[in-house]
Formats: sequence, structure tokens, C-alpha cells
Amino acid sequence: LYVRTCDGLLLIHWVIAPVVTSQWATHWVWAAFFAFIQVFVLSLLNSIAAALANPFGRDPNDVDGEAMQVDMNLLLTSLLAHGSERAPAMLGGWDHEANAENMDSRESLAQV
Repeated sequence: LYVRTCDGLLLIHWVIAPVVTSQWATHWVWAAFFAFIQVFVLSLLNSIAAALANPFGRDPNDVDGEAMQVDMNLLLTSLLAHGSERAPAMLGGWDHEANAENMDSRESLAQV
């Protein structure tokens, strides 16, 4: 319903714009130019809005939902790999108590 209403309003604008612009402009060339620019820009914006309303179509600039799903499935199956089961661990040479004291002695985040 919304798309049909917008198309109807654009059609009304297409009919009325030359009449109003001819009363406003001093020469018929300027009236035709300004009416064309108005109608062209609004029609262009309407076509952009229609393309954005359905981003999963088959146009070249649409989102490829199938490829996105395949990538997501690969990422999810990589979580099942053997290497992803281990949690990271700290290497030797880390003294937790000494570093905790240094952290507490700092006065602000800017000194970190």
C-alpha cells in the first residue's frame, strides 16, 4: 500500500510540477528544466528506496544471502575443530601478584 501511495503521489507531482513551475519561471525553457529536475530527482530517490527495501534480490548490487549463509556455516563448523576446544593460557614469566600491585598503584587510566 505504501509503495502504491508513493507512486501515485509521484504521478500527481509529475503532472502538477510543470504547471506550477511555468507560473514561477520567467521563460518556458527554465520552467521545463526545473520541472524535469524535480521529477527526475524524486523518481531517482523512489527507485533507490525500492532497491533498499529488498536487499536480497538478484540485482548486481544486492546482498548475496546464499554466500553469507555458506560463510556463516564455515565459521560455525570451525568452532567444532579440535584446536578451538582449548582455552588460551598464559606463558611462563607472568607474576600475577607483582603485576596486580603495579596496577593498583596507578592513579588514572592515562598512566596505564
